[in-house]
Parts: sequence; C-alpha cells; structure tokens
Amino acid sequence: MRQTVIAAAIVLVEEKIKQSMQDVKNATQDAIVAPSRMESRYDSTREEYSTRAAAFQRIVDDLKLLKAALQELLKMDSSGDKVEIGSIIVYRINDTESQMALILPQNGGGILETPVGEVLLISKRSPIGAEMLKHQEGDVFIFKTPDGDKQNIVLEKVY
Repeated sequence: MRQTVIAAAIVLVEEKIKQSMQDVKNATQDAIVAPSRMESRYDSTREEYSTRAAAFQRIVDDLKLLKAALQELLKMDSSGDKVEIGSIIVYRINDTESQMALILPQNGGGILETPVGEVLLISKRSPIGAEMLKHQEGDVFIFKTPDGDKQNIVLEKVY
C-alpha cells in the first residue's frame, strides 16, 4: 500500500509542476506585453507580472524538490511500526472514523485520491506531523492543537 500511495503522490506533484510551469509561462508572457514604467508613468504592471512569474518559479522549484524526495521514499523500505517520513498511517482523532495519511518531508496539506482511498498529506514540519513522528503503531496520545484544543489520537496502523 505504501508504494501505491507514494506513486500516486508523485503523479499529483507532476501535475502540479505542469500547472505551475504554465503559470510561470503565462506570467512571463504577461510581463513582456505589459507597459513598463517608462511607457506608462504610473503603471507597474510589468514588475508585478515579473514578481508573479518568480513566485510561480519558486513553487515549481519546491515541487521538484518534493518530487525528488518522494522518489527517494519510494526506494526506501518502511522500518515497521514506528512513524517516520514516508510512513503511511491509519489513525483516528477523538473516536472519529479512521483516516489515512502520508508523512512528507515538506509541502503537506493536500488530500490525495489513491486506489486505496483518500490520503491526507502531512508535512513533518506541521504540528501534528512532528508529533506523530514521536510515536508508533498502537500508541494513543493527546495532541494539543496550535489553537489550544486537545485531541485524542490513536495510531491504528503504520505502513
């Protein structure tokens, strides 16, 4: 299951890279045709589009790093019961329905549709991701959210 989910994450990242590269291209084209400050005294449109293109390029660069990290995770074996970067975990929060998540080295926050169901992408840098890395399969622990709420977490399975 772990390999299937990570492979699906790679496909999702590749799609996001394509979209972001198109955004870079569009913003660059817009910057080329926009009037400069020399052509229009009060217009800074060209600089704004150039800034947008640079921001989209940073997104592309970050996504490429994430893709490389996922490809490395695909090559690695899981160490078993302990949660680590690249682990697929099945967990419950406050006795709700079980959820599945993939612990990533960076760029979490999305939901991935995979052949085995929905998988939440959690960054190791997020509060919940950092906390889960301290635990293993079968652990039950209290997680205090950034806004102060306490949640009971049950780690049912680690792949």
